[in-house]
Amino acid sequence: MSILISDEIKKCIYKELQSCHQSIVVITAFCKQNALEFMQKNCNETIKDKTLIVRFQLKDIINGATDLQIYEYCKSHEWKMYAYFDLHAKMYIFDDKNGVIGSANLTNKGILLEEGGNLEMAEKCEVDETDIQRVNCLIKGSVEMDDRIYSIMKAEALDKMKNRTSSELGWSKRITDLFRPVENMLFVNDFPEYDTAKESLGQKIEFLEMSKGESLTEIQQAFSLCRAYRWLLELLQKHGGEMYFGEITVELHSALVNDPKPYRKDVKVLLARLLEWTQELECKEVIVDRPRHSQRVRLSQKVN
Repeated sequence: MSILISDEIKKCIYKELQSCHQSIVVITAFCKQNALEFMQKNCNETIKDKTLIVRFQLKDIINGATDLQIYEYCKSHEWKMYAYFDLHAKMYIFDDKNGVIGSANLTNKGILLEEGGNLEMAEKCEVDETDIQRVNCLIKGSVEMDDRIYSIMKAEALDKMKNRTSSELGWSKRITDLFRPVENMLFVNDFPEYDTAKESLGQKIEFLEMSKGESLTEIQQAFSLCRAYRWLLELLQKHGGEMYFGEITVELHSALVNDPKPYRKDVKVLLARLLEWTQELECKEVIVDRPRHSQRVRLSQKVN
């Protein structure tokens, strides 16, 4: 293991690009085209498998953290681009063997392509088969960008850039409905850190990537797109639209990939919080009740 700081990260990535011959996977919340060009220009022509996973939230594009046109660059240089709205990780993997994992986004400041860049830290490490399986799960849970999706997102982004208001920094339902990726794995930090949504008002909400929850309406919009809630919807759909608390606890314990796994009693706390938020925010897709001793969770629309 090697700890890298600031400019050392760029130098390490450059060195790995020079010795990489088969595949590159870049996982980054933010992405600027200049930084992606750095990756492309310094990689070997033998590399045929190039993958970029980026958050691609509208607010990131409008605020300049991510360039809208990176899809066009990816397409013209044979990169597969995936979008994952909840992404916060930063990881660079070369030939499924070596990795650079830390705080550095693929941006000019993140990997210090310009003066005055961020103070970032990362770790150079070897990745094993289990690590690659987790990355592959992330890819499967993301949405691959194509011309149709990009054209819809581009039109909406350009329109909102012209008519920008603080309340219009999220994609429309038309777009979010396209991004319903299958949740193959979960982490403890994908769940609420507060027992109730009201407790989070005015506070930083880590699992929603919100610096400050200003209103329950704003929190509800973000919650409806979070990984834990999407996982719950998919699980209910898979099991006929109705499950009980104990059954969901078993499924959640299996889905969590934290090492070590949390105890069953802690998993129950995570699920209880998730259901409390679901009720408090009045999520229309899910009904939580208690016909007997155990909580019942069901989809509001019956599954055939």
